[in-house]
Amino acid sequence: MVKNPSLTMPISFSEFNPGDSGISPMAVQKLNNVFEQQIESGLHPGAQLVVLKHGQVIFDGAAGLANIRKNVAVTKETPFLIFSSTKAFTAICIHHLVEAGKLELDAPVAVYWPEFGCKGKQTATIRHTLVHQAGIPTSGMPFQLLLWGSRALMARLIANLPVEWEPGSRMEYHLVNSGFILGELIYRVSGLTCQEYLQKFFIEPLGMTNTYTGLPFHLQPKAAHIYNQDPMQRGAAFLFNRAIYRRLFIPAASINSTARDLAVFYQMLNNGGTYAGKQYLRPETIQRATELVYDGPNGNTGRRIRWSMGFTVGGYSEFPDKDIRMMGKNSTQNTFGHPGQGGAALAWSDPESGIVFSFLNNHFQDAESVHRRFEVLANCVWDIFH
Repeated sequence: MVKNPSLTMPISFSEFNPGDSGISPMAVQKLNNVFEQQIESGLHPGAQLVVLKHGQVIFDGAAGLANIRKNVAVTKETPFLIFSSTKAFTAICIHHLVEAGKLELDAPVAVYWPEFGCKGKQTATIRHTLVHQAGIPTSGMPFQLLLWGSRALMARLIANLPVEWEPGSRMEYHLVNSGFILGELIYRVSGLTCQEYLQKFFIEPLGMTNTYTGLPFHLQPKAAHIYNQDPMQRGAAFLFNRAIYRRLFIPAASINSTARDLAVFYQMLNNGGTYAGKQYLRPETIQRATELVYDGPNGNTGRRIRWSMGFTVGGYSEFPDKDIRMMGKNSTQNTFGHPGQGGAALAWSDPESGIVFSFLNNHFQDAESVHRRFEVLANCVWDIFH
């Protein structure tokens, strides 16, 4: 197998013959069987899955229905809402600005955004925000829905929130607030919104032609509808099936993309910041962004979490009484990625093995079911190469 062809040429998603790379067609067929069985068994109506090895396509699948009622089939160009997998993109914009000398990770957010430095948030740093330790995980949530379309109004709301606990003293997942903090920082130092920054420096130059920072209305009929079987997520499914909310850009939650495009983004990271002859980030920036910096409890959930500065890392189970590894049995703390709400998305990269995994589907499930769904697919991928 040629190592990292994506260093010099874009990934070719043309038909791939596993035999050309010394990979057993039977092992790839097993992965395909599991991928299709998950759809046939009702785990989700439709899905996409891409697996790369050193930038070469090992698996590229799309199957099932994007919309059951309208009988819209999933294709390899069908956009899926990736929810919190968006956070990885926003974090990379921050690291890009750190690399350019425009931000410092250990500087208080208020250095760049003075209005933020009040009500206990004065000591909250950019590093705290990337690791969900800024102290405002859920503050202001009931009042945000009508403001999500306005960067300025959301900045005012976030700046005036009081802390729920001292920044840096604990870790609790910031569902959307961390994204709005980081998005405002991007705007303050670059003059570009997070949406504009992503388009200019990553999405367009990487050739991610089916990735949208807020899905245009004219594309929504072909997009994946969101289905749900978890009562706790009924509200989110309802909200993000509304055309206006699917159109908005939320820096922590609202990119629409395909498994192919996500794979390109993670392949760039796996290449140490280089893709198709262009350097997007320096290798040391990728290392800093993806190395383990927190391993401990996730708030009061009773679950464990491992974070880098913008990514979840692998090699562990979130559940204290079960060994369920969403990035698979051979993942380690050097494996990094990010899931999306309800298990609707998971992309990860493992630089040591050269594997990139990108999976999207349209069905929310409870946390344990989500992790099992991810693990089964990931283990099939690891089995191809071990």
